[in-house]
This record gives sequence, structure tokens and C-alpha cells, in this order.
Amino acid sequence: MKRKRLLTFKDWAKNIDREDRYGETYKGDINCMGVAEILEGAPKHVKGDFTCSGSQLISLQGGPEIVDGRFMVNIASIKDFRGAPKKVQKFVAHLCRELTSTKGFPKDVQGSIAITVCPNLTKIEDFPDEVHGDLDFSRSGITSLEGCPQFIRDKLLLINTKITSLKGCPKEVEFIDATTETLEKLEDYPEDVEDVIIHPKVIDKIFKDGLRLIEQGKVIIIPTLRTRSSSDLVYRQLHRYITREKKMTLDSFSKLENIERALIIQELYDDYIPSDLEDLLLI
Repeated sequence: MKRKRLLTFKDWAKNIDREDRYGETYKGDINCMGVAEILEGAPKHVKGDFTCSGSQLISLQGGPEIVDGRFMVNIASIKDFRGAPKKVQKFVAHLCRELTSTKGFPKDVQGSIAITVCPNLTKIEDFPDEVHGDLDFSRSGITSLEGCPQFIRDKLLLINTKITSLKGCPKEVEFIDATTETLEKLEDYPEDVEDVIIHPKVIDKIFKDGLRLIEQGKVIIIPTLRTRSSSDLVYRQLHRYITREKKMTLDSFSKLENIERALIIQELYDDYIPSDLEDLLLI
């Protein structure tokens, strides 16, 4: 039986009458949507963004080797990243529901990485040691941080993943959002991270007192920011003022008399008490 020929990037370009525009190097953005099953025939160097989307795309083989802008894969049927560029500015994979492996991931990513809404992706493989921006696995199926880069310049986002602990967490990261109900325990915190946010249900499961801070060395875990109000910024400002200026924990703050708490809040906000903090005076 004769094997069916896969539709390529060249077929897509021909279909939109742009076959002659794409050589080895292309100056500009490319948005390859809907037709190609593989990327064979694409320019090797794209001096802009390269977007490939559509449920027919099954492989990144034959695609560009260098992308000076963002490399984006959306709503694709790829199972891994083999054939992905060797060097990109930013990497985005979104709604790749058949993705089961990150094998073949680019070794040189200059900025942020986002692999989101990929529910069948369970583990991290072939990643660089350092991420020069955010690393976002939100709504993916990863179950652990084994294989995670150890140095992340900005945020690590693990919202609605399947992780059960923070074991394997980066040694250096600015901020972690681990707002997922599957988290069962907290361990191996990065020493220099300022904030780790966890889900309110996890707080109830792990801690009896939702206002308590967990302190381990230099690390401060803030389990209350998502439990009191959607105005995280206000609580974060108050928390930092209490711990850094007043040299208190939030637990000791909660045990103060109402008038004492009110005076501290007014001191921070110049005699004003934000509405988001009024319930702290009712503890």
C-alpha cells in the first residue's frame, strides 16, 4: 500500500501563493496555520516570530533552526519537540493535547518558556539548565519538578498542574505560583525565593492555621495571599511591611489587639485602611 505523502510547509506556502518568498533566511514573521502536517521546506533562519498552529501538525521536523523572535506551537497534534529550533528568543506551546514528552526541546532559549494546557505532558525532559525569563507549565499534566531548570530568572508558574511536592524546585527563582490542589507537601524551597503561593485547599490540608507563615531558613512561604482577597498586592505589601519593617511574623500580627493591628496598617498606608484589609481587624 502506497504511503500517503504528508503535507509540508512548502505545500502551505504554495497554497497561499507565497512559495517564492521563503528562502533559507526570512526577514519577518511567519504564521503557518491549518495545512501543514510537517514543517519541511521552512526557512532555516527566521528573523521574526514563527507560529505553526492547526490540529494537522504532527511534527516539527524540517522547521527553522534559528528563530530570532517567538517560536509558537498552538493546537497541534505533536507528541514531542523533536525538530524544534536549536535557538529561539521565546518558546510557546499551547493546547498541544497529544504532547507527552519535551524531548528535543531547544537548548538555547533567550527569554521565557510557556508550555500550557498540555494535559498529557507528565514530565520535564531535555530542558536547558537556565531560563532567562518566566517558565510556565500552567494547566499541563506534569506530576513532578524532576528535570526542571535549576536557574530561572523570573517566575515559575505551576498553576493547576499535577505536582504533589516542590521537590526538584530550581535553586534560584524569583517567585513560584504553585496554586494547584494536588500539592501534598512543601519541601526543598529555593533559599532566595521571596514568595511561594499555594492553593487555599492545600493550606487547609497541610496547615491548621491559615494565617500562619512557614519559615525555613531565609525562605518565607505565604499561604494566605489567595485565601483572603483577590487583591494579592495589598496583602503582599502588608506582609513585607510587617516582616521587614516591624520584624514580625503574620502569625504574631494576627494575635495583636484590633487597635494595634489598625495602627500598623494605618502606619503603612498613611492613616488609611484599604477595604481589602478591613477583615484583618475582625480576627
